[in-house]
Amino acid sequence: MTPPTTPLSLESLLAERSWLRALSVSLVGASGADDLAQDAMLVALERRGSAGASDDPVLSMKGWLAGITY
Repeated sequence: MTPPTTPLSLESLLAERSWLRALSVSLVGASGADDLAQDAMLVALERRGSAGASDDPVLSMKGWLAGITY
């Protein structure tokens, strides 16, 4: 059985905004969290575009975003 995947769409990225900001707060504190989350989202959007089709699935959206953020 294959594990469930999440489409790599703009909507799926935006759905994780709150989680991404919380991760950013835990990494750099509240004062830099917005900048880190915004930078991570920008990189995610760039990688999404270079990965091929915008609907390429990922196994874990949060895991993928965490890898970008770290």
